[in-house]
Amino acid sequence: MGDMTSVTPWFVWPLAELLIALNQNLVKNDASRMLTPLERQALAMLHALVYNRPKSFYEEHAQNIGTTLGIMTTGGTLSNICALWVARNKRLGPWSGFAGIQTEGLPAAIAHNGYAGVVVLASEFAHHSIQKAVGVLGLGERNLISIPVDESGRMKVDHLRKQVAECRARNRSVLAIVATAGTMDCGSIDDLAEIGSMGQSLAKRAPTFTWMRHGGCPCSSRGNTATVSLASNWPTP
Repeated sequence: MGDMTSVTPWFVWPLAELLIALNQNLVKNDASRMLTPLERQALAMLHALVYNRPKSFYEEHAQNIGTTLGIMTTGGTLSNICALWVARNKRLGPWSGFAGIQTEGLPAAIAHNGYAGVVVLASEFAHHSIQKAVGVLGLGERNLISIPVDESGRMKVDHLRKQVAECRARNRSVLAIVATAGTMDCGSIDDLAEIGSMGQSLAKRAPTFTWMRHGGCPCSSRGNTATVSLASNWPTP
């Protein structure tokens, strides 16, 4: 047992089995009548901590199956894949007769938008799953551009700004900027406010996402936790 837990009551084990039997798939409401509403309510509470929308907003959307306020994942790798998947689909989504990258693929998306390519910018101390994510999503690992860090392990914002300008000059669309709040290497926190502001500036020209990734505790042996998105234009209702 952990140092912050007590003895588990005997009835918890059969109760857990019952909950699993009655809630087998949280993706489908009819297969999870209990835990899906609880999950949606928890997401609404987390959403409120970040965005602080009016109470009426959460009353409308928390349990509305037509909208979503987020998703829960099992760890950092899946969180980062999902975050960049949303960014990719938003940036290269349907418009003007184009069905979107999810349907037509990356080459067609780039051609339709008239880009020379798309890139993701991240600190050289960014979690290894970011590189994995761009590969899984078909963006190509060579299109993940690493930004150097300073003596404190924080992304150099001036280098980031220069890289953004270079990408624009070469007609390479910045799909996402990944900022880290607690790197795995030394627990350093990027300048979230400045990087977020840069993301907002880019978003005025095209949907560009700034992902604020919350890394694992420096003293943890397991490391990564979930990705926390403070995207400048996160697609909430």
